[in-house]
Order: sequence, then C-alpha cells, then structure tokens
Amino acid sequence: MHSASQSYAERYMQEAENQKKAMAEAASILAEQQEENTKLLQAGWEKAEFEYAKGTIAAEEELYAQKAALLAGILSMLTSVAGLPKVE
Repeated sequence: MHSASQSYAERYMQEAENQKKAMAEAASILAEQQEENTKLLQAGWEKAEFEYAKGTIAAEEELYAQKAALLAGILSMLTSVAGLPKVE
C-alpha cells in the first residue's frame, strides 16, 4: 500500500510530465508558426522587390510602404496569436 506521501509524489511527477509535454507541444506549434511567418514575409518582400525592379512600383517610398505593410501584417498576426494588445 502506498503511503500518502508516495501517492502525492506520483501525482506530482505525473503532473510535471503532463506540463512538460504541453510545453513541448506549444514550443513546436510556435516554431511552425514562426517558420510560416518567415516564409510569408520573405515571399512578400521578394514580390515587392521584383515589382520595384520591373517598374510596377515606381517610387522607392511605395516600396518601403509595402514592406512596412508586410511587417505590420506579420506583427499583427503575432500579437493576435499571443493575445497581446494591438500595436499601431
């Protein structure tokens, strides 16, 4: 028969293991989201650079505005996923 302290220790160890698994899963999800955000940002950045190079975007200011909008969009996604206040 288990003593009360053994039973408590077993429950504590199980809870610690559950927390460890939850943290590992959250870290994995975060890494996947960061990879996806990086791909989206890179693709948008390259598209803006291409459009500027071929003259579709005529002014450098417009290029910078598009890049700023890309960064703002990624920042908005990150803050909404993390539950942080919106940055303007």
